Amino acid sequence: MADDRRATPHVFIATTVRLEAGSALQRYKSINLSSEGVFLETAKPLAVGSQCLLRFEMPGAGKVEAHGVVKHHGPLRIQDPDQPARDLAGMGISFVRIEGAGAQALADQIKALTLKKV
Repeated sequence: MADDRRATPHVFIATTVRLEAGSALQRYKSINLSSEGVFLETAKPLAVGSQCLLRFEMPGAGKVEAHGVVKHHGPLRIQDPDQPARDLAGMGISFVRIEGAGAQALADQIKALTLKKV
């Protein structure tokens, strides 16, 4: 689904994300991802403004470690070509900083995946 507010391309990709917030450690499934953030599926999102550390593996980009902040809650409408639209509960997290070469690898892989769709 395209969103006019988005400054960077997003790809719909499901990967396991390990999230640390304070002393809590949780695992979530990503729904969509960009070089600036991720939407994680959950019925119990963290509070808006919560800071967190995310670790995940992006096919083609390797392991990514990013510091983030929860920006919003709410459903994300998923529109698959072969299925009816559905809303998934979750939280949007904005990346504040991505460690090492992960930022460029992530941006390059998202760009490559976006170009494949065209």
